[in-house]
Amino acid sequence: MQDLSKISVVLPSLDPDEKLNAVINGLLEYGFSDIILVNDGSKQENLHYFTDAAAAHPEIHLIHHEVNRGKGAALKTAFQWFLDNCPEGVGVVTVDGDN
Repeated sequence: MQDLSKISVVLPSLDPDEKLNAVINGLLEYGFSDIILVNDGSKQENLHYFTDAAAAHPEIHLIHHEVNRGKGAALKTAFQWFLDNCPEGVGVVTVDGDN
């Protein structure tokens, strides 16, 4: 398997369900070790999916948008976080949270 330690996964999500955990687990099993998870203004009743995932996996960096700003804005927020916090990173891949 390739070394994916310098590749971050950007995972924007709005009002996720239990599929979010399956996506995260699949990414970790594949070998990714850095996940930037963006809550793009989800409803209160869906927030636990984000906080539970972040609490269970130290590989997750959780970012919150207070209101829904759209997928493009969620990606831009994550890309900026990557640039500011991952100086050794070589790139990012994006993944939808509802697959």
